[in-house]
Amino acid sequence: MWSESDAVRRLSRELYEAFPEPNDLLTEPSCAPGREEFMRSMSGFTRDDIPVELLEELVWYLPTTIGTPQTLKHFLPKIFEESLLKGPVETWWLITSKLETADFGSWSQDQRRLTLAAMKLLLAYEVAGSETAFDATDLLKMPMADVVGLLDPYYGGAEPWWGDTYIFSKQVEFLVRQDASLGHPAPPA
Repeated sequence: MWSESDAVRRLSRELYEAFPEPNDLLTEPSCAPGREEFMRSMSGFTRDDIPVELLEELVWYLPTTIGTPQTLKHFLPKIFEESLLKGPVETWWLITSKLETADFGSWSQDQRRLTLAAMKLLLAYEVAGSETAFDATDLLKMPMADVVGLLDPYYGGAEPWWGDTYIFSKQVEFLVRQDASLGHPAPPA
């Protein structure tokens, strides 16, 4: 991934600083029936040393069948660190759906800004299939709407290809709308 990019390493550090939420799974564990075994497998691991395999599975469960929005916020810096510096832990659309469930619009402006910056990079990597196709520093400066347009020229069109965002239009619209709420331009209607 972007392990050689100073901008991405800086973003990773800023995410950890912006999300100091404690791991509420340690103090008030909550999970749906059938997730108890997974919860036991998580015990003893911190955000810093959780194995990638557990982190990948955790992303699927947060915050609906394991944990709370606070739990998601606690683990989000690690999810992005692994995804951006080592290789995707999970897909951009899944993480986006978790943000929606966790009332993303109520998070601090700094948390939303940093999360959306990380999502731009994750989206670019997954749609393009390579981090070398785009310069991370340039992507971080672009509005989400421009990133989507750059990655998927067929977005909203009739000629889908593998990697098209049209399959996940709800998630794309969510990201663009949230980015616009931070002052970045939205695409013309």
